Amino acid sequence: INAEYMGQNPIVAFVFFFGVFCLTRLEEEIDVLRAIYPDEVSYLHTTVGPRCEIRLDLAHLARALVLQLQFPPNYPERVPPDVSIRGTPSLTAEQEQQLVCALHELFSPGTAVLLQWIQWLQGDDGAETMRTLGLDLSQSSSTSLTSTAPPPSECVAGGGGENAVSASSTPVEVEELPEIFAGVPITDRKSKFVAWAARVRSRAEAQRVVQSLLTNKKVANATHNISAYRIRNGDVLDEFRDDDGETGAGDVLLNLLSQMRLENVLVVVTRWYGGIHLGPDRFRHILNQAKELLITSQLAVVQAKRK
Repeated sequence: INAEYMGQNPIVAFVFFFGVFCLTRLEEEIDVLRAIYPDEVSYLHTTVGPRCEIRLDLAHLARALVLQLQFPPNYPERVPPDVSIRGTPSLTAEQEQQLVCALHELFSPGTAVLLQWIQWLQGDDGAETMRTLGLDLSQSSSTSLTSTAPPPSECVAGGGGENAVSASSTPVEVEELPEIFAGVPITDRKSKFVAWAARVRSRAEAQRVVQSLLTNKKVANATHNISAYRIRNGDVLDEFRDDDGETGAGDVLLNLLSQMRLENVLVVVTRWYGGIHLGPDRFRHILNQAKELLITSQLAVVQAKRK
């Protein structure tokens, strides 16, 4: 479509640029998914539009699912993706239809939904729905997720406020800032990434940790300070993420905390943009920096307690 033609046909121009905008959002969404699930997500452009395949091994239900997705030009602004579901063992047509309907109910116009679909299928709500549809083939009643991340005992040392105490044996006061762990910075094509993490017990405490990091002018002047936390208060789990301008990056961190089953933990990844676009690699760096720090910082706590 040439510029003169679009200038004379504003409706055509609007449809064209709207389609480009939606496609860009979709590609950003796929980049996030590939960073979190590099082996499970495949994506390609075809003559009939972009397609995606997501393979999920739901070991807690003793089955696997494959989501085959096609994206209308107005996804995610107006409609959800077209989805077909294949299973091992196979689903009946009625089971597939009911499961697709359940996924579509999660969609809100204007909001990317693929990560939410994956988390729902892997989580307790999805498991309960699939049980009612007769899709649970496991002999165990457990609905715990399988994960390549270490179990909680390896990710979180000890329990309670003890992990937030610094070298001093003085009990932590409510106003005292938790110990903040810093990761080892990495640089890729002039962009620099570094992670931070802390044990937190409330939203206010998490905010104070972030504000403390921002008192460092270098951190405050960074391109992005992406953060996420999960805080348990009785039966309520408070989950939060902040992209800070890097669309989808907060979801990467929040999903990592969920996969590692960490609660009362805040993680922040700071990025200084170096002028060269990294594409999907930026999400892999954000994920890997956070994961490495969440593991190594807890090893440091364990070693300190053994001394």
